[in-house]
Order: sequence, then structure tokens, then C-alpha cells
Amino acid sequence: MNPLLTFIDNSINSGVSREVITTQLLSQGWTKLDIDNAFLSLGIAKPVTPVISVPAQPVSPVIPPVQTIQKKSSMKLMIAIIVIVLLVIGGSVYAYFTFNASSLTPKDIIRNSFNASLKVRSFSFMSTSTGEIKSQNSSFPLLSNFKFTTKGAIDFHTPQSPLFNADFSINADTNDATNTGSLLLGLSTLYLDKNSYLSLKDFNVSFSSSDPKAMQTQMFVGLANGFASSLKDKWIKFDMSNATNIATTTQTSLSDEDKQMIRDYFSGMSYITSISNVGVENINNVPTYHIKMTLQGDQKMADMLQKITSTNKAVADSAQTKDLYDFIKQKIDLDTWIGKTDFFIYKIVSSPVSVDDPQTKTEMSSSHEISFSDYNTPISISAPQNSVTLNVLLNSLFGGLTNSKPLVK
Repeated sequence: MNPLLTFIDNSINSGVSREVITTQLLSQGWTKLDIDNAFLSLGIAKPVTPVISVPAQPVSPVIPPVQTIQKKSSMKLMIAIIVIVLLVIGGSVYAYFTFNASSLTPKDIIRNSFNASLKVRSFSFMSTSTGEIKSQNSSFPLLSNFKFTTKGAIDFHTPQSPLFNADFSINADTNDATNTGSLLLGLSTLYLDKNSYLSLKDFNVSFSSSDPKAMQTQMFVGLANGFASSLKDKWIKFDMSNATNIATTTQTSLSDEDKQMIRDYFSGMSYITSISNVGVENINNVPTYHIKMTLQGDQKMADMLQKITSTNKAVADSAQTKDLYDFIKQKIDLDTWIGKTDFFIYKIVSSPVSVDDPQTKTEMSSSHEISFSDYNTPISISAPQNSVTLNVLLNSLFGGLTNSKPLVK
């Protein structure tokens, strides 16, 4: 027998594995092909799983196991799903609070605003009114287009001694077939210690007309400009004790039944003919409910006003009070922005409203916008130095013309 075959046969019979036999033969110089053929000659086939020798240096790039790739892909997919779910939940929550606002009805929001107003002790405000005036009284033509702005603050942390300051500005003009004119008026006012202070900051008026009946207006304009120049930047002091007493008398003379009637009327909101919640909007970085509503006074409101004003005959008989009864019957569209958390009012915009005065044949239509801020932030006001009463001022301007009878007490 071939010595190679004899060696392999004896080794197999002795229990030596093929791998060990192959290693020994290779070390003695036999080739791998000779060794494999010898095993075949003896009827020993190649093993199903051959022995794989590891080369000293890899000749192909290392490929990550399939299981590792699958784990990393699964982790990325899980993170992506979590992010998507969070975005969907967050978007749903934002949409709910932004567009559905809340489960409160619009009237609930108004009622909460009424209750919140009881907690207000001070606030700042800024308002703008624009409009048009038409008059058929040619002997005293009015400036037809106007803009009235106000900026100030109110503080009644101490109800018996409220504080108030405001700057007023009026810009107006007219330009028609017969009249041309303009007006600039600026005023500052303060109120403290039952005294009101007024100072003229700006004044200029011009007027010309081809209508002979307007001659008196032209004369008045010249006198007004001259008089205003002597008043500019001077503080005039008015004693408001009497006015304060009238307000106090009106309030204290109302019975508990009358006060309850007023509360019930406003909380019932029968004067609101339509109302809707537009949604949540930011006013000066404050989230607010935007409420649209239409108001129209009724006979019950007129009766209530009559009850309030009847406590003071001078007020009840005034033309302004009677005009108010007619005014409240108008439909007024209001956009109101009410704080989402504190229910304070932050902005009001009204549709144009009209007022007619048959006696002077004058019609006025105007729209209004007012904003509020700095709720319950105390304000500080000091009385102006060198302020004088109106009577003293007039005496200083016109000498002894007013000595016989003081114009202002």
C-alpha cells in the first residue's frame, strides 16, 4: 500500500482526527491535494463543514453582523415613532387651546370678566376715537373730521382718594365748498385729593369761510388763539368736592333692591343680541379670548338709568341724560379681548355709532378703540407746583374784570 495511505489508515484506526492528520502531513511536505485524494481513496469524504483557516491579515473589509444592523435600525425607527407621536400630541393640544379655546361659553367669559372687574384697583389705558360731524347750522360750522386720543391711568386702591392722570389730544379738520379749517388741541389733566388739575399743552386753530354767516366763527378763532397762548403750560386747579359729593350721594341713595336690580340686569345679559368666541389671540403678549358681540339697550336698561339718575335732579333733567336713553337703543358691534387666565379686559373695538342732535341740527358718527394694561399696578401722582384756580388765573389775565363775582368757587 502507498505509504501515505498506510499512514492515514493507521492514524484513523488509532482515533486521530482528520484535522490533526492533515496538519502532520502538511508539516512533512505533503500537499493538500495529495492528502485530500488519499482520504478519498480510503473512502473518507470531505467534511460538510470544512476547516477554515484564519489568514494572518484580513483581505476583505469587516462587515457588521446583520443582527447588529437590525438592532440599530429598530432603535432609530422607535425614536422616530416617539418623536412623531409627541408632535401629534403637542399639535393637538395647541390646536385645542388655540381654536376651541375652552369649554367656557362666550357668555361665561363675559360673566367671569364682570367678576374679575371687582378685583381691579388700577390700570392704564389708551383710546382712539375717529369720526365725522355734519352740521346744518351754517352760523357755527363744525370741523367735520376728527381724531381724539387719550392715554392715562386710574388708581383707586384707596376708594376715598382715587388718582387719575391723562393726556388728551384732538386733531380735526374740515374742507368743503365754503369752509376750510383745522384744530390741534392738547391737554393734560390730573385728579387727586378731590382736586382736578388741567393744563393746556397745545392749541392751534384756523378757519376761513366764504359764508357771511360764519363771520362770528372767524372772530372766535382769532380770540381763541390769543387766549390759548396766555394759558399754555399753566396748571389750573379745580375744587371737585361738590362733584364727588354728587357721585357719593347717587351711590348711597340707591337701595339694596336697586343695586340688586342692576347686578341682575347686567349678569342676565339680555342686552347682548348675538355673541361668539373667535378664538385665543395675544394682546401685548397676553393670551386673550376674542369675543364678538352685538349690544342693544332695551326699555329695562332705560328704566335702570332713570332709577340711577333720578337720585340727582340736575343730572336726571340734563339733555345728555335724555340723549343717552335714545343712544342705548342703537345696535353696537363690539370686539372685546378678555384675558384667558385673569379675565381682565385688554382691548375693545366698536363699530361706528351715531348721535343726532335735532336742536343744533348736528349728526356725529364715530368709531372707538381702547386698550388696557398694567392692571393693579399702583400709580403715583403729585400735585403740580404753582397751580392756580381759574378765578385767580382770569384775574391775572384780565385785571379787575372778574373781581366783582368769582367765576369759579
